[in-house]
Amino acid sequence: MRDADAAGQRKGGVGMIRALVGDDEENIRKGLIHQIESLDLGIQVVAAAENGRQVMEYYEKMTPDLLVLDINMPLMSGLECIEQIRAQDSDCVILILSGYDHFGYAQKAIRHHVDFYLLKPVEDEELEDALRQSVARFQQRIEQRKLIRRVKETEPEPASLIRYLYEHFTDPDLNAERLQEQFSISHSTLFKFVKAATGKTLVELITDLRMELAQKLLAQKELSVKEIAGRCGYSDQFYFSRIFKKQTGLSPKEYRAGVLKGELE
Repeated sequence: MRDADAAGQRKGGVGMIRALVGDDEENIRKGLIHQIESLDLGIQVVAAAENGRQVMEYYEKMTPDLLVLDINMPLMSGLECIEQIRAQDSDCVILILSGYDHFGYAQKAIRHHVDFYLLKPVEDEELEDALRQSVARFQQRIEQRKLIRRVKETEPEPASLIRYLYEHFTDPDLNAERLQEQFSISHSTLFKFVKAATGKTLVELITDLRMELAQKLLAQKELSVKEIAGRCGYSDQFYFSRIFKKQTGLSPKEYRAGVLKGELE
C-alpha cells in the first residue's frame, strides 16, 4: 500500500507524478519518455524498462504512480505485470499500449483493472488526453484514500462509546441522535458498535442499565419511586413503572415490598 500523504505531496505542485515506461522497442520507449515529459503535465519518468521483469523490478523499488506499458514484452507480458501489481496496488494508474486490435486483449486488460487501453500507433493528441486523465485519476484516488483514513482516525473506538454509555445512561436526554453527534458517527455505525460490544441494541442496553440501578435503589427505603425514576433517567414516573414491570414482571412498589420482606434478592 502506497503512502497517501507522500503521494499527495508529490502531486500537489511541489512534486511530480512518477511514471514507469515499459516497452521492448527502444525507439518507442524513448519517444514515449520524450512526449510524456514535454507535455508539462507534472509527470516525471523515473524508470524505463525493456521487458516485463525489469518492469517488476523497477516497480518494487520505486512504486510509481503511473505505468505506461506495452502489452507484449519479452520475459513477462504487460498483462502479467499488471496482474501482479494490481494484487498489491489499486491506486496506480495503468495505461496499456497495444498493437493488437483484438477484443480479447481489451477484455483481459479490463479484467486486470487497466485504466486506459490505447492501440498503436498512438496519435499524439490521444496519448496526451489519456495522460491528462491519468493525472486526474491518480489524484482522485489518493484524495479518496486520505479521506477514508481521516474518517477512520476520527471514528471512535467501540470501547470509548460503550464506556460513555455506562457513564451517562442515567441522563434523560441520552439517545441515538445525541450519540451520533457526540461521536460523529452514522446511525448504522452506532448500532453496529453497541451490538458488537454488548450483544444488545442501544435501547436494550440503556434500559437494562437503568433497570439494574432501579432495582438497587428500590432495595433501599430512602427514595420514593418518583425519585428513583428521576435518578434512573426517567422524567415520567408512570413510564418508568411500565418499563420496570415489563422488565421484571413486578411494579416498582411490588418489587420493593418483596425485597424488603426478603422474598426477592
